[in-house]
Amino acid sequence: MLQAQQKEFMQMYEPIHEGFVRFCSARSYGILETEDLVQEVIACTYENFGKIKEKKALLAYMMRTANNLVIKHLRRKKFKGHYKE
Repeated sequence: MLQAQQKEFMQMYEPIHEGFVRFCSARSYGILETEDLVQEVIACTYENFGKIKEKKALLAYMMRTANNLVIKHLRRKKFKGHYKE
C-alpha cells in the first residue's frame, strides 16, 4: 500500500514539478533558499498525501503549503536578534 501511495504521489507530482519550483523560487527570493523550501514542501505534502481529499488540486495544496512556510519563516525572523554583552 505504501508503494502504491508513493507511486501515485510521484505520478501526480512529476508533471507539476517545473512550475512548482518556479513558484517557490519567486516566493522565496531573498528570504530563504529555494531548494530548502521545495524539499520541505515535498516532504510535508508526501506525509499528508493520504489526507488530501482532492488529489487533482495537488499543485494548489503545495503552493499553499509553500506560502505558509515562507510566512512562518518571516514571522520567526522578526524575533531573531543579535545580542551584545
